Amino acid sequence: MSTAPRPRVVIPELLQGQWTTALICTFGVSLTFYETRLMSQLGQVPLRIILADDEQLASTLGEAARTGQRHRLANMAYVAAPIRHPRAAHGKLMLLLGPASGRLIVGSGNLGYDGCASPGELWHVFAYSDDQPQHLNEFAAARTFIDGLASRQLLDPPVVELLLTAWGAAT
Repeated sequence: MSTAPRPRVVIPELLQGQWTTALICTFGVSLTFYETRLMSQLGQVPLRIILADDEQLASTLGEAARTGQRHRLANMAYVAAPIRHPRAAHGKLMLLLGPASGRLIVGSGNLGYDGCASPGELWHVFAYSDDQPQHLNEFAAARTFIDGLASRQLLDPPVVELLLTAWGAAT
């Protein structure tokens, strides 16, 4: 039995690439973490969308308003939108799409330091390209999940329009 430590997945490093869309689904959300730790990694990505549990997102924005935090980039440089599920929206994934490739990161971590950059969360990374399509089913499942949120009207109509743009720009 091997006792060698398993390599740790570090989300910020996985965001590197030539992407047209970065889509993050999360339950808990720290917009401060996103803006200070991940946005610089995604600076060249034209379409950035965060879908978070509606109660968690409202709590984050409410706390920011009470404490004077400023999320000046929210809904200007990136979209922070609620998933309006009657119960909790717990799906967690990061989908990076490009014209000929993609990266799908599925795991247990929320969008925050503890969930993305510290040990203890479980993540699995899938890659896709036109010449290496072995993970096409995983990408199709992620799209089905997200399209399901839209078809059940759990996402606001402008977000659904952005998703159509994202799907149209990806392979």
